[in-house]
Amino acid sequence: MPLLPRFGSPADLDYLTFAKWIDDEIVDKSQRARCWWSPKLTGWFPFSLSYYEHLDFQRLGPASPLDYKANVFGESTYSLKMSTEGEKLYYAVRDTYRTFDEQYPSAAWNVYSGQWRAMRVKGQTTAIGSPARSQRGVVEAKIAELKELYRVGVITDDQLDKIVLDILREYF
Repeated sequence: MPLLPRFGSPADLDYLTFAKWIDDEIVDKSQRARCWWSPKLTGWFPFSLSYYEHLDFQRLGPASPLDYKANVFGESTYSLKMSTEGEKLYYAVRDTYRTFDEQYPSAAWNVYSGQWRAMRVKGQTTAIGSPARSQRGVVEAKIAELKELYRVGVITDDQLDKIVLDILREYF
């Protein structure tokens, strides 16, 4: 059961980004080691432990929409729970983030566990903050380009991490 609507599309493009990644990269695939939804950056990012600290601030939810499918003859995979409604899940994640976005603007949600972590670039003393308003569009455009390059396979998880890290250091 895909999260994307079969007919028409919702007005919220962030929801489409959220749902398409789950449909294309998570459902019926083996677990990705790093898979975090960043409401602030409106995208899925690996946030590799090589470059980021994952600060646990004791928030959960919404619960993972995934069921584990064990396969003794090959790779185990994940499927969506039958009760999963894509838009409700997306808005639950978004609304949960809004309850702590000022305190933890860099928070990201893990699709496998339903846990939240504040992401901090290694070596910095504070979690990722907000760029100056005048620079926000520049940062969003750069990240959108990177997500597209990653989606079509031009760059790897590790390359995406390194480039996003450079952008964050430059603008934050």
